Amino acid sequence: MILFYILAFLVPLVLALFITPWVIKFAVQIGATDAPDSRKVHTRVMPRIGGLAIILSSMGAIGFLNAVYPGILPSFRGADFTPIIVACCILTLFLLGFIDDLRPLSAAIKFGVQFLIAAIIFSAGFKISNVTDQLGVGTIGMGVFDFAITILWIVGIINAFNLIDGLDGLASGIAVIASISIFVITTLYGQIQASIFALILAGALVGFLRYNFNPAKIFLGDSGSLVIGFVLAILSIQTTTQLTSGFSVLLPLLVLAL
Repeated sequence: MILFYILAFLVPLVLALFITPWVIKFAVQIGATDAPDSRKVHTRVMPRIGGLAIILSSMGAIGFLNAVYPGILPSFRGADFTPIIVACCILTLFLLGFIDDLRPLSAAIKFGVQFLIAAIIFSAGFKISNVTDQLGVGTIGMGVFDFAITILWIVGIINAFNLIDGLDGLASGIAVIASISIFVITTLYGQIQASIFALILAGALVGFLRYNFNPAKIFLGDSGSLVIGFVLAILSIQTTTQLTSGFSVLLPLLVLAL
């Protein structure tokens, strides 16, 4: 299992190192760039579809791990449609961000799609229905507020990462810290699948950071920040609803503490 975890981190990292330069050239060719102005820190035209590199690296790693270690990661086959729902939501957010990176969309469209995605994920079972209290002596039920809290949590994290993208290494660096934090805690509590996905995301982000650190050659863009925020949001929800100690309350705060 240790070798599996090593591969889950190194494979997306290596893929991101090789894929990101291609994405940079592709972004320039299609005009997915961010021009400098008085409101921005960067002083030259910056490619901004880094999310494509993250998506391709993560998908490649998942495909490789499924081939080498079949049965560990969720399958698209069978009666459980949750993996398909999550994958479709990620794809929709990526396409939304990709389009916005090419030609800015209105806030109404972006928020509308995000709220719809959050509602779909809630119906798929990712919900903040109860959390363990800080003393670890019981649970605090959200009751009728679980829908509103879950929606606000998902949309809030998505837009938090969207807002901080644009400074060299900031959004992707925070995402690395958050995903590794989730990996450590989920591993300690035996949540294998959640820990693997967190590690895959961390590996892809570390590889991408090679080109996103100062001086950055590419930004995540909406195609990256929306997807990363969404994945971290549902991973934190999944973990929070399953942990049985007071740490479960602190986990979501770790994700957005900085």
